[in-house]
Amino acid sequence: MMRALLSVLDQLRRELAAVANSVGEFLEIRERDLAAVREVKEVLLSKFDGVVEAVEAVKAAGLSADRAIELFRFWYTLVLAGSYGDDHALRLFKIGFSSCQEKCH
Repeated sequence: MMRALLSVLDQLRRELAAVANSVGEFLEIRERDLAAVREVKEVLLSKFDGVVEAVEAVKAAGLSADRAIELFRFWYTLVLAGSYGDDHALRLFKIGFSSCQEKCH
């Protein structure tokens, strides 16, 4: 299971890089902008180093590896490609609200 998650995380990193490159070209983002993004990216990718913790969280939530991957893809797609309209805000609210409920009980 851990090997499968590591493989998927690597695939997600590649997909995220491809999306970032396409968006950068479209928006004509300059090198100084990319330097700031790289700094943030390093922080985010360092979080993946705790994949063992992620596997434990998936197990504790009672999710299959496939479902955890599906939910993660949904989340990062929502964050990166959302329309940022009312529907987008409602989806983000639901995610945040369910997370708060989980932590409060």
